[in-house]
Amino acid sequence: MYRTRAAGGPRRPDVVPVQDAPWARQLASVCRPIPAGSPRPEFRGNHAAQRQHLRESRRRHARTGQARRGPLRRLDRGGWLVPYASAHTNEVVESWFRAADAFLFGRTSYGLLGGYWPKVTEPDNLIATKLNTLPKYVVSSTLTDDDADWSPTTVLRGDPADEVRRLKELPGRELQVHGSWKLVQTLHQARLVDVYRLLQYPVVVGTGKRLFPDGSTPTTFATVEESSRVLPGGVVSLTLDPRSFGAISAGAYTVDEGRSTTVLD
Repeated sequence: MYRTRAAGGPRRPDVVPVQDAPWARQLASVCRPIPAGSPRPEFRGNHAAQRQHLRESRRRHARTGQARRGPLRRLDRGGWLVPYASAHTNEVVESWFRAADAFLFGRTSYGLLGGYWPKVTEPDNLIATKLNTLPKYVVSSTLTDDDADWSPTTVLRGDPADEVRRLKELPGRELQVHGSWKLVQTLHQARLVDVYRLLQYPVVVGTGKRLFPDGSTPTTFATVEESSRVLPGGVVSLTLDPRSFGAISAGAYTVDEGRSTTVLD
């Protein structure tokens, strides 16, 4: 495992054992560590992206996700988010980044974000400061150390779930996943994402990638009320805490003596 020096250091990463990294992870997609001896919820594991907590944080429209604009725009309908960006959405996103201790990416998202954010050097830009200075982990079997030059970066070349479990044992607050939908799917299937943070926009783009495609393991969530709300302009900020994994409750409506009745399994 390698971790590059802080911004401004050499491009070639120094060799640093992952277990020596100075933070523990949640995976917020985000994942949080569970104290020894405590009951283990069905869907909590690490931060996510993390991380630590593993938390997964992303901006979404309806059921699909798509790159937004400019150098991050890869699909022919990119740019849909711009009319909905506001001080209110910025406040939400900055609150996510304030909680981050490190970031976890798939190779594609790492390359896209790494081509943009290092160019943002204004000192009062919270998102740029966090992304450019905090540890970054990228899951890839092909990315070379020389190409992983958005320092400090560590390339994780082993099994993604095993690598993230190891990261979650380290000290710290949140290990956040932004974008990286394939990686998020892998972490979801491995029950490693502790929290999902989403921005849902009132627009149908008509194409894009789904956060939970067909074949995803059934999961129920609890809405975290204090951090979920409708913003001015109709954008919905959601924080979802996974609860049950692998099965969902069901029921039926029946008519009993002329009355509509709910029957739960």
